[in-house]
Amino acid sequence: MTTLITGASGFVGSYLASKFLEKKHNLILINKKKIFSINKNLIDQVDITDLNKLERLFKKKIDYVIHCASLNEKLTNKYKDLAYKTAIKGTENLLKLSVKYKVKKFFYFSVLQVYGKEIFGNIKSKNFLNIENDYAQSHYLAEEIIKKYNIKYKLNVNILRLSYSFSNPINSNIQRPDLIPINFCLDAINKNEIILDSNGASRRDFIFLKDVFLKINQILYKNNKKDIYYNFSSGKTFKIIEIAKIVQEEASKILKKKIKLKVNLKNKVKENKFTVLSDIYAKRINKKKIENKLRNEIKKIIKNYNNL
Repeated sequence: MTTLITGASGFVGSYLASKFLEKKHNLILINKKKIFSINKNLIDQVDITDLNKLERLFKKKIDYVIHCASLNEKLTNKYKDLAYKTAIKGTENLLKLSVKYKVKKFFYFSVLQVYGKEIFGNIKSKNFLNIENDYAQSHYLAEEIIKKYNIKYKLNVNILRLSYSFSNPINSNIQRPDLIPINFCLDAINKNEIILDSNGASRRDFIFLKDVFLKINQILYKNNKKDIYYNFSSGKTFKIIEIAKIVQEEASKILKKKIKLKVNLKNKVKENKFTVLSDIYAKRINKKKIENKLRNEIKKIIKNYNNL
């Protein structure tokens, strides 16, 4: 069985690739840029908008596709045309070849932001969407193309709406200083302080990437539920300031120096109380368990980045 992972140099793709390789999976890893090896497996430089180069890979007999390739929110704002090209043309190329070469399952990593930038209330995978920016819009358009291929060609697809994922990056080649809590850790190391541009009251759902891997590994070989959409979330929320305080505590201990936390009280954002109905956990998970996982990964991030 061979699995193709796109965006294999990215934060999510590289983590999944490393875990699948630990389980001795046969992988084909591709990325448009940033070529390096994961567990001695080279990432091939392939642009998913190039149909001909992609087809050479599919001729090797690919059974599963895990599509992680997309521009993050910061890059989407900077390179909008590229973000839409990657989401629309790139995704359709993968789908065309998946149909042609009879791929068994197709997984796409979308984002929880399709429900809105600031989410309120109880969120289920059948909720109405609230597209508020290009980042959400590009992922939504990719979702619509995938749904079309599911209906028209009966392609087995899985759309995974990912919440704020966290983990210690697999190596120093993974540069994501825009991600919470990585950005807080870097500020603590380099500036001895963490600065919030608001009161930090807005909430986010954080999920450990290892839990994402475990769930994908589980549904890879099992029959899908009837719905093609999954909310990949923990179902528990944290205020941004809560995460900042955890980083402050752990950085102070590890770095053995005082870390300041500065909050912009003039920018009082409203607390957005919400719960995402998670398709990862069969049972309600205790918030403390998520916090412990966050804290453990934050410790690793601080130690690793402090040694660079």
